[in-house]
Formats: sequence, structure tokens, C-alpha cells
Amino acid sequence: MPPARTGTAIKLKATDPATGRPLWSVRYWGPDNRRHRDPAHYRSETAARSALSRIMGKIADGTWTDPDAPNAAMTVAQLAETYMELPTKRGPRTGRTLGEYRAMLARFILPEFGKRLVADVTPAHVATWYARLCPDTPTQRARVYGLLAGMYRYAERIDLVPKSPCRQRGAAHVDPVRTPYLPSEVELGIIIDAMPDPLKLAVVLGANLGLRAGELLALQRQDIDLAHNVIHVRHGLTRYGGANHVGGPKTRAATRDEHVTPDTAQWLAEHIDLFVAPHDDAPLFANRNGGHLSYSTLNSAWLRARGRAGAPECQIHDLRRLTATDLLDHGAPLRVVQDILGHEQPTMSLHYAQSRAGKRAEVMAAKPFRGGAPLYAEHAA
Repeated sequence: MPPARTGTAIKLKATDPATGRPLWSVRYWGPDNRRHRDPAHYRSETAARSALSRIMGKIADGTWTDPDAPNAAMTVAQLAETYMELPTKRGPRTGRTLGEYRAMLARFILPEFGKRLVADVTPAHVATWYARLCPDTPTQRARVYGLLAGMYRYAERIDLVPKSPCRQRGAAHVDPVRTPYLPSEVELGIIIDAMPDPLKLAVVLGANLGLRAGELLALQRQDIDLAHNVIHVRHGLTRYGGANHVGGPKTRAATRDEHVTPDTAQWLAEHIDLFVAPHDDAPLFANRNGGHLSYSTLNSAWLRARGRAGAPECQIHDLRRLTATDLLDHGAPLRVVQDILGHEQPTMSLHYAQSRAGKRAEVMAAKPFRGGAPLYAEHAA
């Protein structure tokens, strides 16, 4: 602790509502060699300096207490509850995200760390826990570790710990365990034909617009503007707590207007005429009770249809990759592809696009050859 300067009174930008004059606070060095700030505000510099004198007196006689001591005694379970309440850059966490986080906490994190003080968890402890964490499910392993690491990044920001004990490089990232499968035009036609009539449009929209499954299932009659051939993507459907929930989109960029071709518009018009109730908030894809269809129902029909097409590895989400690939193959600018897919970053759109072998051959055939005719000295002789 610097002996010549133990603390100071500082003027704040905040003002006293009663007088309009600036408020004052106190900043000082504690016996723990850390800089502290008195949480109280004072109406004058004189009052702030008097408070500083009292604090220095407590430090001198050993009665001083750290104003951050309640946080210092926080357990990992308490940290988890605080972390759950934090908004993200996109706003409050969705109910589905909170449900998934709480399930991971209850199953994997709190049994190991819950009763421990945040500051008592060591890198060695985390490393031992991680070594036996979800060995057969790498994606879940990465997500659970990422949750604990996120909690400790927050703890570091609010000075609960000087450095996070989560130090396994790349542990929150997992390489994809499957290769995306892009259905051929023939396979896609068979899948559409094999889907139940009320669900054929879901495949058409997925393959041509790249809508997320949750966005498809959240669509309502009022989102379809056939006068201008536009679909307004404003919501996403998630399922948690045993029920479907229609909420905001996955990201800010996911709120968008998708322009459709006349062919897609014809599909939309016929589907709405045959399968959609007349009120504005009627789901485009409804269950038997008139509510929004669950993903599990859509996926069950998809699994049967892809089997008919001989494409057992193709997933619904691969339709989104098919859209990205088609757009880039036909010369669409990357920023336009990003907007169509509702991605916040263009790198994600590139990640979704796949390289077709036929397209590679076509590009190489069109590329100018460099080097001229072969000239070897042995042949020339």
C-alpha cells in the first residue's frame, strides 16, 4: 500500500437531487493492497474527507471490513443464479436457454462445484472435472464447459476472482461430428412428395429460403404478404417445459423480410387456402388443436420422407445449408446471403455453404490455363 497516499475524495458526475450540486465519494487503499471505493455518496468534499478519515481509522485499529466481502463469500451455486439473470447482447435469455442452462447446472456443474466458494475453485479442480465430463457426448461436453467458463468470466469481471480457473484451451468448442448432406434435386423432390400434404411447404421454404426450423414453425398467416411476395420473419418457436413457446427470433439479424419467387408464392397461396385457419394469428403449420406444430412432429415426417428418398443422413437443418450453397454458387454477394439467412456474421454464412464436387469441376474447367504447351528437353531432342 502506498504510504504517501492512502485515499482521496472524488467528485462524481451524479448530482444531489435536492441541491443540484455534485456528489462525492471516497477511493482508498485497503490493508489487502487493493483499491476500494466507498459505496456511500456524500453531499460535499468535506463530508467525503471526514468519511475517509473514519475509514483510515478503522484500517489502523483493525476493525475495517471489506465492502466486497459478501461477494467474496459467494458460492458457485449463487454465482450461477446471478449469471442466469444477466442479459446478453441480444437481450434477456430465452426460456429455452434458461431451461437448458439449469439442466446442465443441476446435472453436471452444481454437484461438483455448487457448495464451493467461487474463489476456492482451482484450475486443477476444473481440469480433473473436465477430464471425466461427458466423454461420449462431445457437443454436450463443450456446452457444459462453456457455461462454467462463462460464469467465471463474469466472476472475473466483477472481481470475485483475479483469474478464471477454466483454462482448457478450445474446450468450449467442438468440431462437427457429421458432414452436412445436401440433397440432390431428385432426392429433394422425393422428400417433398413423401411429406404429408400440410408439411410439404415446410420443405419447400427450407430449401429455397433457408429458414430455421423454429422460424418455419412460428410463421402465422399475418406473416405472409402475397401482395408483395414477402414473408415477414419475426418469431421463433422453441419447446421447453413440455410446451411450445413462440418468442423473439434467435438473433437481431434473424428479424427480416424474405422475398419469395412466384413459384414459392404459388406454394404459399395454395397451402394457406387448404391448411391455414382464416384468423391472422393462425399458424402456417398447425397441430390438430390449431396450435403451432412441434418440431418433433415435423422431424418424424421428415425422417420417413428422407428414408423414401434414400438420403438417411440428410437433416432438416441441411436445407438451410442447401440454400446458402445455392445462393453462393449462383453468384450472390456474401452480404446478401448473410441477410437472407439471418446471420449476424458473414463467416457463419460461409460456414453453412458447402463445396459441391460438380461445381468445383465446372469452376476448374472454366479457369484459364497457365503455362502453355509442355516443353521437355528430352522430347525436344
